Amino acid sequence: MKKIETGKDKDAEKFNLWFHYCIDKQLPYVIVKNKTKYSSVEWDFITFDEPLREMFSSRNDDYTKKVIDIFKKYCCNKSNYTVSCHLFFFKMIPKENAEKFAEEIFDLLFEKVEKSTAFTNKTQSL
Repeated sequence: MKKIETGKDKDAEKFNLWFHYCIDKQLPYVIVKNKTKYSSVEWDFITFDEPLREMFSSRNDDYTKKVIDIFKKYCCNKSNYTVSCHLFFFKMIPKENAEKFAEEIFDLLFEKVEKSTAFTNKTQSL
């Protein structure tokens, strides 16, 4: 299964297609935007239906801490991140680390999604 989409900032159509695929499949929307030396990694849970979105927006477990721990594995001294209501945005990730970092985030989040009742109910109805 494809976990992430990669491209450049200008690849809006590519990222838009990935966004809609993630909505359809109820997957974490994780993208990597590559520049020359560094990349940004974004994940947004707006692609989830409401029950899954609520699960992530409640922040009542340690998944945020785990995501930040993964960030610390792949960052450099220029790297930074922003966490907002529905979006995690990681900047200045060394390009050679970005895809692996993004895939680890996806794996962590997808594991949480798979364990949820909301996801199980959705896939049983397909």
